Amino acid sequence: MSMRRFFALASILGCLIIFDAGYSNSVMAQETVSDEQVQATREAAQKALAEGRQEEALDLISEVVIARPTDLSARFFRAQILVSLGRGVEIREELVLMASLNLPAEDKKRALELVKVIDKQGSRISGKASVKLAMGYTDNANSWPENGQTTGETGVISPLTDMYDKFKPISDEFLEGSVSVFGDYKLTEAGDWKTPFRFTASNKEASDTVNLDSKYFSAKGGISKEFDTGTSLKANIGKTIIDRVNDYDGNVVNTDLDVMSYDLEIGQKYGEYQTAIKYASSESDASKTSSADLYDATTNTTTLSLSRPLGSTMFVRGSIAAAQTRNDSDALASKKKTDRDDTTLSLLLVKVLPNSQRVVVATSFGNKQYTEYLVDTTPNTKREDDTFSLNLGYTIAGKEVLSYLDGYELGANFAYYKSDSNQESAILESKTVTFSISRKIDLF
Repeated sequence: MSMRRFFALASILGCLIIFDAGYSNSVMAQETVSDEQVQATREAAQKALAEGRQEEALDLISEVVIARPTDLSARFFRAQILVSLGRGVEIREELVLMASLNLPAEDKKRALELVKVIDKQGSRISGKASVKLAMGYTDNANSWPENGQTTGETGVISPLTDMYDKFKPISDEFLEGSVSVFGDYKLTEAGDWKTPFRFTASNKEASDTVNLDSKYFSAKGGISKEFDTGTSLKANIGKTIIDRVNDYDGNVVNTDLDVMSYDLEIGQKYGEYQTAIKYASSESDASKTSSADLYDATTNTTTLSLSRPLGSTMFVRGSIAAAQTRNDSDALASKKKTDRDDTTLSLLLVKVLPNSQRVVVATSFGNKQYTEYLVDTTPNTKREDDTFSLNLGYTIAGKEVLSYLDGYELGANFAYYKSDSNQESAILESKTVTFSISRKIDLF
């Protein structure tokens, strides 16, 4: 079929199938519309979508399609908005037609991908599996203190004794593999009530360092509700098991952890701004070491967050969290060195780049005030830590690097952590570099 026949047929089908009668009266449908007017309307649609005004963006881009029926980019733009609104069925027949015509392979692929998404929207359950392999290097694998010293309860600073040799060497390479299955089930046809779920298993190995070796298992499920007013409600329950390498030179040096977690989040959208308040509670149960009970604790955290898009390719979120951790054992208060109050400020920035690239920047500042951990009995001084972390992440679609990596994602990450404290053994600094390859697979 020639391109001329395609354009004629697409125009006819566009009028008969896609557009409702209201659009036919649009001023953009007139043949006298200039290219400048069309471009201005297209840009207005892009701006409306970036600011979260999807219905307005749909009306504007539909005017562009009426004025320029042969504009494939406008048709794809309109199709993507309809799909995001859950109205993909309105555009499905046109996309199927486009995929059957003599179009560039990339355009046919885009059309078929949208058809696939539309067909999934009609299903109550959706799910994916993610497989990831990573390798990396860290210069302080065992959280070795900067000065190799510790502060006693009387305020005396002294070198760490030989019993801490189990934490050496301080640098190591590591390998990590993980598998996740995640998705949700729609409780209603409208999809406003959902039950999200996620299962994750990972194994991390470092040849020389006990502390990096571990197996991690987690399961999480819940329920969520989206209201027409822009309000959202989410509640989840989860279970996490951390199975660490416990033995070093015939001694038990690490605890295993079982953690039960619960959280409730209420969100509200105001135009392009999204606000949320989240309450989370976790109960950790440590085992294996003789002093494991001293690490059993309940942590309650309240988080306030504010997020918004910045233009059409950037997203930013800021949050503040207050947490309280308390040991659950019957030990003397002076033994409960995990008891503390935390305050954390966090910032997340995501930037989408051309050619399927993405940059993620995450940073946080924290303060930890321990309620029972003495570092000097004379003025009754208790431990206090100030922390800083920075994560820089970059991902790119594998096909942009090598054609046979189509469907894979390549990633690189740099992490920096630093803490200052009046407890010498808590003055830390570490840098970690990780490279990864991952793939997501549609399950249902």
